[in-house]
Amino acid sequence: MNDEQKLQEIVQVSIYGYLTLRCLWFLVKAHHIMQGLRHEVNCLTDVNRGARKCALEKISKQTSTISSPADIHGLLGFLLKPLLKVFSDPVEKCRELSIRFITE
Repeated sequence: MNDEQKLQEIVQVSIYGYLTLRCLWFLVKAHHIMQGLRHEVNCLTDVNRGARKCALEKISKQTSTISSPADIHGLLGFLLKPLLKVFSDPVEKCRELSIRFITE
């Protein structure tokens, strides 16, 4: 194996290691964010309409700082189904907040 091939192998291993670390960081970060939202997601099915509205507002506030497309995509996978269920909520404000969250 010549020096150029060794260098190429080192670069490939380094890139692979970097991408693996980035993926792991994304998973840890997404898990941390989802853990913080778990209570609010559970409150979306609460009988109390005020609790549902408050949960939607908290979800919107906590996720408003997320700018990475990968983070947003991961969160949408976690939040989409519960938010879509709120589309049929009897409270107009809850429906409005869930629609606004998904469309923004």
